[in-house]
Amino acid sequence: MYDGCTATAEAMMMAVSNAKKRNKVLISETVSPFITRVVLTYAKFHGIDVDFIEQENGVTSRADFEAKVGADDVAGVIVASPNFFGILEDYTGWADFCHEHKTLFIMNCPASALSVIKTPAEWGADIAVGDGQSLGIPMNFGGPYVGYLCTSKKLIRKMPGRIVGATTDADGKRAFVLTLQAREQHIRREKATSNICSNQSLMALFVTVYMSLMGKQGLREVNEISYSNAHYLADQLVKTGKFELEYPDKPFLNEFVVKSSLNIDDLLSWLNQAYAAGVPIDDDKLLMCATETVSKEDIDDLIEAINQFIEEGEEDNNNE
Repeated sequence: MYDGCTATAEAMMMAVSNAKKRNKVLISETVSPFITRVVLTYAKFHGIDVDFIEQENGVTSRADFEAKVGADDVAGVIVASPNFFGILEDYTGWADFCHEHKTLFIMNCPASALSVIKTPAEWGADIAVGDGQSLGIPMNFGGPYVGYLCTSKKLIRKMPGRIVGATTDADGKRAFVLTLQAREQHIRREKATSNICSNQSLMALFVTVYMSLMGKQGLREVNEISYSNAHYLADQLVKTGKFELEYPDKPFLNEFVVKSSLNIDDLLSWLNQAYAAGVPIDDDKLLMCATETVSKEDIDDLIEAINQFIEEGEEDNNNE
């Protein structure tokens, strides 16, 4: 897929296609708004009704989920792990509840994180989607990236694009062919399930090289470093006395939300974008992230700069 956002939108359309008579899809409020916007755009032009599952204290509301799926008019449910706030949600029993009501369970997860967190298959998801940029693809000033989409065998004919299968040619030699594709892909484009460009093969090659070099253990180590860095950053921010974790009782991998008594706009202006200082998601809240690409020294430099900002603010107050 083009990226994790469009992969999620494609999964939504798969769910509606599979349900036939159901035209509604639910998406959790804890899914990234960047993903949600793309899903809503696809839905608008495909006549799909999208509703939201409320969030409570940073996680998807189980009560709201069961109430809305229980109405028996939902084709699919979309959730994320980790979610937009970086929280690893507990989806125990969610897939079973969806299946009891003939609803597909869709999970969006960043590819690299799946080496250490519970996978969509383990949660019982029908479709797994997400972004593959974390698997060795450079940021490239905004792209190109790659997304992934995986599903169970029973839904394989609903997948967008084309499936490549292995076979033998007339001489008995190994060969590959396009299979399980609808004729509409060639002769009736307006009826096609999707139109995915072949440039994604180049991005898939990036991923293949990266994963072959890293291996299973390497991917795990990358995420262990990310986890360590993020938790170190969180601890150091709290120690300044000006930050606190917004969801202190929730587990996170490498992203988290902090609430601050500082003026967020002034802080970011002070740092002058020289540091990875987080994304403001409210007047007093920052979404922070630390991955394997930063060191403890980088984090210490950021904290030192924040402490300087705090000290200057205190001096100004004293002078007044």
